[in-house]
Amino acid sequence: DPCGATQGQQGINLFNLKIPVDTVLFKPNIDSVKIKDSATSCNSFDFKGLGYTNTSAINSWKWSFGDGGTDVQQNTSNTYSTSGTYTVKLVVTDINGCKNSITKPLTTSVVTITKSNDTSLCGSALVQLLAGGGVFYLGTPTSTLSNPNIPTPVVTPLVTAIYHVTVTNAVGCSKTDSIKIIINAFPLISKSNDTSICANTTVQLTAGGGTTYSWTPISTLNNPDIFNPIATPTATTKYYVTVTNASGCSKIDSIIITAKSAPVITKPNDTSICYN
Repeated sequence: DPCGATQGQQGINLFNLKIPVDTVLFKPNIDSVKIKDSATSCNSFDFKGLGYTNTSAINSWKWSFGDGGTDVQQNTSNTYSTSGTYTVKLVVTDINGCKNSITKPLTTSVVTITKSNDTSLCGSALVQLLAGGGVFYLGTPTSTLSNPNIPTPVVTPLVTAIYHVTVTNAVGCSKTDSIKIIINAFPLISKSNDTSICANTTVQLTAGGGTTYSWTPISTLNNPDIFNPIATPTATTKYYVTVTNASGCSKIDSIIITAKSAPVITKPNDTSICYN
């Protein structure tokens, strides 16, 4: 034909053949493969590979966990990061290079907790904690929570505290996370005392206990952003200082400077008299 093929010749007929030619029937070396799995959590599993052979031993093991993970150990484990159904496959190879395999589906359930962030407070205050991702909740320590069995309990910590929440989903899988509430102290302000000065004279104000300072009113101060400004009040003035410490907590105190008026002098006029 156009492709250059030629017709073959007549074949040879053979008679009186003995079937089977080999009297020993073929039997595969690998009889069966099994996977024995046991859950260590809702999304973690231990796997054991079982390979039954007739003569030659198993030479290698290869696992595919269905999530992209693999291993070459006979016994192994895997943790799944998301919920779903995965097909686990085990391939065994004997010393002759013959292979056999088995697959098994696994369903995982992963609890993904959403929660409020760690928080820093200045002094004790009411805080609402938030958690999500399940249908049942348990917060600890229970003694300081308004309700330990809801996703939005309220707490009023007096000192820095760590609150743990255990979230359980609809199939009974649980996970625990924590929220830290840091209680920072307000600054302890030291300051100069209230005082009196003559009007239009100067006085130095001082404050301590923080890292930054802000004074008001600023109109009669030489620098409102230092701990020891110079004040020149024209009338009695109450100066406020906001002191902020290294934790970012602020407190306000005040100093009253009373400006006293100069005396109004009355006197007789200059005059001339006769001696004696």
